[in-house]
Amino acid sequence: MGFQKLFPETDNAILEALLKPLNLITPIVPSNCPISLVNRGLLTTNAPLFESKLNFVSQKESIKHKKVTEYQTILKKLKGKVTNGFKLVVGKVKDGDIGFDSATLALYKLPLSGKLPKLNTEAAIKKAALDFIAGETAREAAGGDLLTDVSKADVDALLTELLAKEAEREAASDALVAAIAVLQAFRPTADDVVKKIWDDIEFYTKDMEEGARHTFSTNWGMVFIHVADFAYLNVTILNDENGEPIAGAKLRIGKPDGKGGAKGVTTNAGTKEMKSKNFGETFVIAEAPGFISEARAITLAEGQTLDITIRMKRKPKSA
Repeated sequence: MGFQKLFPETDNAILEALLKPLNLITPIVPSNCPISLVNRGLLTTNAPLFESKLNFVSQKESIKHKKVTEYQTILKKLKGKVTNGFKLVVGKVKDGDIGFDSATLALYKLPLSGKLPKLNTEAAIKKAALDFIAGETAREAAGGDLLTDVSKADVDALLTELLAKEAEREAASDALVAAIAVLQAFRPTADDVVKKIWDDIEFYTKDMEEGARHTFSTNWGMVFIHVADFAYLNVTILNDENGEPIAGAKLRIGKPDGKGGAKGVTTNAGTKEMKSKNFGETFVIAEAPGFISEARAITLAEGQTLDITIRMKRKPKSA
């Protein structure tokens, strides 16, 4: 079993790699600390700075989310209000109410069919609101009474509120972009501190047994991934008749009917060192000119070393 360092890539992972050692060094006197005095100072200074910048980004993300939600809420209200207003106008035209005829539809930029516009985009909803306000204004100028169930004032107020929320949303978005830029500008400094801390930890633990070193390093914020070790095989191929080594025998670790797996060719001594991660039940397949192919069943485990001798029989001579 082996472990390989996995340097953190995300901002949150970098923060964790900074805060773990920062929280541990406080009660430790410098002479007993695995982190050098210089790097201890860098950690103490830069970890809180990075945390504050990351928290600032989170705050700006929350504000943007809030502003987007507020904008969407008003947009939905405006869409419903305008839709109801258009339905009301179309209904009055169809019913032949006083002051409402086919020409009235043009005031609201509605087709003669009375079909309502599709309000499936922000732009379409805003345009529809303006068209409704313009239609009511034109009809009022012609002596008509303003609608009361869906008033021009209501639509105008919602549209005004929507535009204000849109401005707040864009401002929040710009503030978030700026906060992210500040964080990313500081990121190389944070990365460098983490690398220095990890170098100190590796030096401090270099004489420890692997398991203890891994545990200690993880507690101090290092991140690892498990890297599977190989199974190692020392393969010897012999002539079954006389025990002589067979040179040039082709070897493969895998299933007899497959093609993949580790491959090798025996030396003049009939031997070959091989390694494989094909753990579990598998085979060592041996082939050599003039000999019957052999498939030896084996079971491989990580870190295991096997000595395998395969004796190959010659092919029968043709009559």
